[in-house]
Amino acid sequence: MTVWALTALLVAVGRQGRYGEALAHARRAAALAAGSPDTRSLPLQPKFFLGLALVDCDLIGEARAVFRQALDDDRPRFRPSAAEQRRLLLDFVAAAREGDLARLESMLKDSVTSWTDSGGRLRAARRPVIGRERVAHFFAHIYTRPGFAVTEVDLATGPALKVLVRGEPHVLTVHTDGSGITAIHLQANPEKLSSVER
Repeated sequence: MTVWALTALLVAVGRQGRYGEALAHARRAAALAAGSPDTRSLPLQPKFFLGLALVDCDLIGEARAVFRQALDDDRPRFRPSAAEQRRLLLDFVAAAREGDLARLESMLKDSVTSWTDSGGRLRAARRPVIGRERVAHFFAHIYTRPGFAVTEVDLATGPALKVLVRGEPHVLTVHTDGSGITAIHLQANPEKLSSVER
């Protein structure tokens, strides 16, 4: 299903008062949009819809963070070099692997958001993880588990890491404004992972 089909669906069910379903559709739409090669206009609209769905569910703090990020997406973006992006990814994973919360938090912006797309098939965060402390604890928790391995990969959008935790793979990408990580994406959808080079 496309981003816009999910957006239309979440509006329809939201108008029927089915806010839980609307929120689920909004999160999926935002996750799909975040993985789009169009890094400007496409992710913006679903994030606003996600914010509205969060408001409907009385999750005001999370809604504010999503709205802030949606607005930030429309501003000129800092574009790190491939080498800088790769180094940032490796430093982030190393800090998480060591469970170094202070180091992790120093790399993250206050409003950082982590999005996971599992296609609904695997164990994964069902909601965006929002905020420096929450994101740091989230990655320190999952990356200190046994059975961890990481491989560098190159996507059309730039460097990424293929991470294996307890036999479950995902691809990790991060976005930065030059002063800290603003967004993190975990692609764990098996159908999309099949296109990533091993």
